[in-house]
Amino acid sequence: MDHYPIAIHGFGMLPPLLALHLLASEPDARVLLLCGDAQVGGDQVEPVIADRLQPGARDLADMCCVRSWEGYYIARDNAIERFDEPVWLLDPVQVWLELAQLSDRCTAIAGCDQPAVSGERLTWAGGTALADRYVDLSALTTARAECEILGIDAVRQLSLPILADYDTAAPGWEANQLLPLGDERVLVRKLPLRAGLVAANSTFETLLNALVAD
Repeated sequence: MDHYPIAIHGFGMLPPLLALHLLASEPDARVLLLCGDAQVGGDQVEPVIADRLQPGARDLADMCCVRSWEGYYIARDNAIERFDEPVWLLDPVQVWLELAQLSDRCTAIAGCDQPAVSGERLTWAGGTALADRYVDLSALTTARAECEILGIDAVRQLSLPILADYDTAAPGWEANQLLPLGDERVLVRKLPLRAGLVAANSTFETLLNALVAD
């Protein structure tokens, strides 16, 4: 049975980014990464406001950034406000490529259900391993956006992302997010409701900062 100093489970990009951080900060570390998504890191891009990232989190984001903008918009109460803070677009494919270079120290398994934990023993469909430490990020990462790429005349000339449009959100969703892709297409994301104290006061930036804090 394989034995790892640390195992991580969760969804999206946060679990593999944490794995990258641990592998960089602990040269002898070996990590078992159990991803709930069908692909390691999921299949959704994530915009982050770069200036809100602490140095360690910023370094990770920089490795996985595929596009950047000089600012962004927020739409609320029939008004739109511009913020001149740089936004980076993180791509899960880049996260996977970074991890692939460390495959001798990181075992990444996609499509993994919540493992059963008994002491150091982790059991999931298709496998069992031992881990000295287990980090379960499921509760922080299960809420998923819905995405589609559109070529809408009204927004195809959008030069900066709209990180949150609260006015057009459908019932049951927090806001819409519009990310221009640079080819007259726009990625539209429906952002899930931020229910609960932790979700309401957390962003991708704050969660990543907390995970990689010294």
